[in-house]
Amino acid sequence: MSRQVFRSEPGNVVSQAGNPQDGVKPLAGTICFELRKASGAVMAAMTSEFGRWNLKPSEATLLSYIGANPGCTQSMIATAFRSKPANLVPLIARLEREGIVTRTPGPGRAITIALSEPGEDMLRNVEAGFDRLESVMGRELEAHQKQHLVDALQLVCKAACHYEAGEVPGRLTDRRS
Repeated sequence: MSRQVFRSEPGNVVSQAGNPQDGVKPLAGTICFELRKASGAVMAAMTSEFGRWNLKPSEATLLSYIGANPGCTQSMIATAFRSKPANLVPLIARLEREGIVTRTPGPGRAITIALSEPGEDMLRNVEAGFDRLESVMGRELEAHQKQHLVDALQLVCKAACHYEAGEVPGRLTDRRS
């Protein structure tokens, strides 16, 4: 697949989006670049939305997961979020300090995590925030376009995970090259 860089008259560079003041964007139209732009914009919107409750986007997402999976473990959360369990420690600890989640001994050495009563109240705000964001992010899309986008993003995530794991033929594994 080849990428196109759009140019107009000398000194009047036009990006693929067609904005003369943007300059040349050699990666415009590529999955990686467009996802990076969209990710930054969505994270900024989430930061604004959940900041009103003093939550970071990652904490709001975590709260939503715990609310849907009471009694889950840190390992279960890490698997669902494709992250390392150790990376969740500060998030869960902060939510516990704030009285939003509780940790209790589970089977074996596992510690289960659930929402506290104030956490249940907070979850209602978070869910309403996610609903507002979904409405705004998808307002220009027809229902079938939204489903295609979600399906495509899931496929891209799967491919990226295979790439990261070194399961892609031709991937350079020596980063010093």
